[in-house]
Amino acid sequence: MRIFIHQHQCPGDIVALTAAVRDLKAANPELHINVQTTQQELWNNNPNLNREVTEANADKVVTAECPHVHQSNTIRYHLAESFRLDLESKLGLKSSPGKLCADIHLSPEELAAPSQIADITGQDLKYWIIVSGVKSDITVKGWEFARFQQVVDALQGQITFVQVGEKGHGHYGLRNVIDLRGRTSPRQFVNLMYHASGVLCGITYPMHLATMQGRAGRILKNRPCIVIAGGREPVNWYAYENHHIIRRNGFMPCCDQGGCWKNHVTAPAAGDDRTCLHPVTSSSGQIIPRCMDTITVDEVMRAILLYIDGYKLFNLDFANPDFNLSEWLAAHPEYNAAHNGSDVPGRHIVKKLFAENRKN
Repeated sequence: MRIFIHQHQCPGDIVALTAAVRDLKAANPELHINVQTTQQELWNNNPNLNREVTEANADKVVTAECPHVHQSNTIRYHLAESFRLDLESKLGLKSSPGKLCADIHLSPEELAAPSQIADITGQDLKYWIIVSGVKSDITVKGWEFARFQQVVDALQGQITFVQVGEKGHGHYGLRNVIDLRGRTSPRQFVNLMYHASGVLCGITYPMHLATMQGRAGRILKNRPCIVIAGGREPVNWYAYENHHIIRRNGFMPCCDQGGCWKNHVTAPAAGDDRTCLHPVTSSSGQIIPRCMDTITVDEVMRAILLYIDGYKLFNLDFANPDFNLSEWLAAHPEYNAAHNGSDVPGRHIVKKLFAENRKN
């Protein structure tokens, strides 16, 4: 059967759709699938597609939708799962959910290519991607720009941040970052994410793309991603395993059951019912939702530093016969503390990792 799928929502939705198409093809290998979407370049090199299928010769032409969004406040649906179930219903087929992650494929040339940051700086820097702005049609997702700046400044010398954002959206420039706002094509951004060691953002396209594969030595199995989410959406709708979600669902009456699903911080027109019920003016003068205002710089910093501390262990060369565990522990007294709720993993975790790596 030849199937042609349309989807023309935002790029983050297209990333979620890649997982649904992967699962549909895995369960029905006889299918010949092609797609036409926004950010079409996200489908480059995708082995699940047959480019010879067109809208004219397809047996079925469907638009992939996510109808379960209307039930997401009370039933545990994820965006990618909603796409998969919608395709099942429209095509009369069955599939099983696979790994909840982006299904993005890079060519051998792309895998071998240096990062855009290496091209710009001449150095193979490790970096995190930071997204401090929002689209103009959903401003309620925004955290205070001044707080993003405080995070960047506090981590100078520990993390190099690369600021991204689509030209024309509300991405105000940050200091002490590598500024790539409006300077990445779709495939360049895939390359940028492939080489990235982590992501700091809201509920947005880079959050979804952060689940794609990554360069060895830059991430473990999954890429760290800190999501400043507030209370707009129920966490089950967008969250991925191993992402650190900073949310406020249930903390306020407006998002006491799921998310508020509002779009604007201030009303774009009189009588608009998609406007935040509790906007506040931050100390810098920026108007943001109260749920976002309750998220502090310290809370975001703690999440990032937990990843940094954890990666200190996994970056150790335990397999090297010259690695001396006793000497390393002596040089890092913070890991000698008992693991009783502190932010460091503790001496016994280090010893366990050492033993497992030597055994293997």
